[in-house]
Amino acid sequence: MTRFNSFPKDFGKMSIFIIEAIGPFEMLEGISEGDSLNIVCKQIGHDVAYFKTLSEHDFENACNFIKTIPNFDHKPKNECLCIHLSAHGNETGLTFGSTHLSWEDIFKKVRPIFEMDYHAYRVVSGDKVSSDA
Repeated sequence: MTRFNSFPKDFGKMSIFIIEAIGPFEMLEGISEGDSLNIVCKQIGHDVAYFKTLSEHDFENACNFIKTIPNFDHKPKNECLCIHLSAHGNETGLTFGSTHLSWEDIFKKVRPIFEMDYHAYRVVSGDKVSSDA
């Protein structure tokens, strides 16, 4: 897990968006980081939305949905916003379904989220896969 920002000591309640790209065998076996993270984060008092993505299109839809927060937001702006990406990947990017997205392409899709007026934190978690991904 890589954290790009460190959390302030008094960050309080967070709005957490989990975007997880699962593989076919993970789906068959019921293996999901997002399911567990969703439960634990809710138990400690955070608001959580969980997107299970099967494709690049699903990933893009999740990002587009999250960036609409300013259109509907009624929460105080000092609440922390966390985007947790969970996917298979390597040094060149992450895999969503049959598509391997470069880090640059991923950044282009999530950048509008982090340009919102929020204390935003990014967490990326992933399993390393072969460079053929």
